[in-house]
Amino acid sequence: MIGEAISHYRKQLGITQKELSQRTGVEVSRVCRTEKGKHENMQIENIFRYADGLGVDPCDLIKSHARYDWDSEMSLSAKARLAGVMGWPIGHSLSPRLHNYWLEQLKLDGVYVPLAVHPDHAADAIVSAGKMGFRGLNVTVPLKQIALQAVDSLEPVARRVGAVNTIVFDDRGKSVGTNTDGFGFVENIKHRHPGWRFSQGPAVVLGAGGAARAIVVALMDEGAPEIRICNRTYSRTTALIAALEGPENRACNVHAVPWGEREQALGGAAFLVNTTTLGMQDKEPLDIRLDDLPTAACVNDIVYTPLETQLLRAAYHRGNPTVDGIGMLLHQARPGFEAWFGAVPEVDARVRQHVLAGAAE
Repeated sequence: MIGEAISHYRKQLGITQKELSQRTGVEVSRVCRTEKGKHENMQIENIFRYADGLGVDPCDLIKSHARYDWDSEMSLSAKARLAGVMGWPIGHSLSPRLHNYWLEQLKLDGVYVPLAVHPDHAADAIVSAGKMGFRGLNVTVPLKQIALQAVDSLEPVARRVGAVNTIVFDDRGKSVGTNTDGFGFVENIKHRHPGWRFSQGPAVVLGAGGAARAIVVALMDEGAPEIRICNRTYSRTTALIAALEGPENRACNVHAVPWGEREQALGGAAFLVNTTTLGMQDKEPLDIRLDDLPTAACVNDIVYTPLETQLLRAAYHRGNPTVDGIGMLLHQARPGFEAWFGAVPEVDARVRQHVLAGAAE
């Protein structure tokens, strides 16, 4: 049965078993062994079935599946819970490394797989995943807005943010979409600086993209008295502010600041966050002087490659408390993991180190 499944999908891909092993980076037969050397038919067969139903390359699923140590006691049963991350492309995602680490640490019967899905097929793939027994999905760029329209219902925060990054399926395959980016942002700051309160002064947000919108909504909910948004394209800043108008958002002094006045906007601020790609590895540097920023202000950069950006380095050297970006990724994953696998994962130094090792690969 296992051989038939492999043969069927190898022929569909038009490759030999050796080539399939090379593409996945692991012997295909190894994916199917337990510690006693017995074949677990459902493990590999489910991978191929899920891949077929979702219209994705089985090799992508095998790569994630093979990250488990199949010589340990962590082999899957036929009742294993399945979740994954959907995006285009998806090879850069650290989510499989994170979730599968938690599954192994907690000794849970489940697996989390990467799903490379073209935007043209994303809505159908989301529906198919629910019908096929997925417990849930994470959704990353450029599919977050597509997911907003594809799910059966939305949590209020997803509607406010205008994007879905987490989907939970019920036993009938019906989907609920939410957004945990703002949760991850807040928890990251509080985890690194317990007792920090966003209500203690104005916040400056650099950027006006999807991450910025999630963070601005979170700042509103956390009681920030004023939010100053600076983006290189001023019209995107005003569009973001207009999108946040409505009864669902707390009344707050949110206003646009021209990019050329970003340094003046730091005066009297209690918090600064960079949500742009400026300062990211292989991207343009973030050009901003912190002279007007009070030294008590907390500085956060959601970029985590490099982990210590130029912004964080400059802030640290002048005495500001700083928070790097990897924690937002870790904390935003917690609600989905708990909903799909029924256990509360912990964000600690070990998981942080494990995920950072993946980012460095």
